[in-house]
Amino acid sequence: MNAYNAYRPLRLVYLAAHPLCELCYDLFTENEDGTVGRKIKAAEQVHHIRPILTGKTPEEMKELATDMKNLMSICEWHHERIHHRIPEPKTIDNTAVDPRFLA
Repeated sequence: MNAYNAYRPLRLVYLAAHPLCELCYDLFTENEDGTVGRKIKAAEQVHHIRPILTGKTPEEMKELATDMKNLMSICEWHHERIHHRIPEPKTIDNTAVDPRFLA
């Protein structure tokens, strides 16, 4: 069984246990409409925090694929941001937005 096939059954288990986007829920981030704030969406994807292909052996890849601590439920919008490396919102002087000031 390859790493991806080992992960597939866990995806549904993880989504059931974590039905909301963990990034929408945990962070103040830029929303689809360009506003900055908390807009919690349903999770549609399960993302591997450390990519499976960074494993050096098939065993390590399977471990990365199936380790529940390496998974994150996220919405499609955040999944696209992660994989296309779209940066988080910045202020006019290019410093990161501090979420404490967005409430």
